[in-house]
Amino acid sequence: MSATSRQAWRFAELIGTASGVEVTVAWSGRPGGGTWGGWVVQWSDGPTEAEMRGIAAAVLPTAGGSGSTAAELSYCRRLSALGEATALLLWLRRRPGAAEVSAVSLVAARDEVSYPERADAATLRRARTLLGRSPSGTASYDLLRELAGHARGGSEEVQRWLDDVDRAATGVIDLAAERARRRYQ
Repeated sequence: MSATSRQAWRFAELIGTASGVEVTVAWSGRPGGGTWGGWVVQWSDGPTEAEMRGIAAAVLPTAGGSGSTAAELSYCRRLSALGEATALLLWLRRRPGAAEVSAVSLVAARDEVSYPERADAATLRRARTLLGRSPSGTASYDLLRELAGHARGGSEEVQRWLDDVDRAATGVIDLAAERARRRYQ
């Protein structure tokens, strides 16, 4: 392992500890450099790209060695299907009243919502229910259209709809969600 690879591994370890998610730092491009390529910081769910850039800038000096600055690195955040659905529900919750839902909303949710995997249990359950409505198990365009119809009634309407779908599918009533639902009626 080269000194640069060791430094990248150490940096990934430090940034992973600081962010609380598993991080890899890998070379992308032709071996040995060339006119394109560079080091890419990769992670799933967790902090937004902007937050990870800040974490990287704070951690990079302690990684040892010289080389790239945090601004010179590329960043690639991947959201799991559950993370994406959860981020979308959390994003909708931040918008009072009716909300437009589209592919643009999904991109905004990815960019603005950090650590979707740490959402409350009710939101994670609703996200699983939402994904269960999609044959692909992802936030497909058909699923976004269906969600958009309910989002016109606001975030609370989306929550009620997903709770109703979940109840119908499982026959189980989430008492905490039911109490919250009754409070808003």
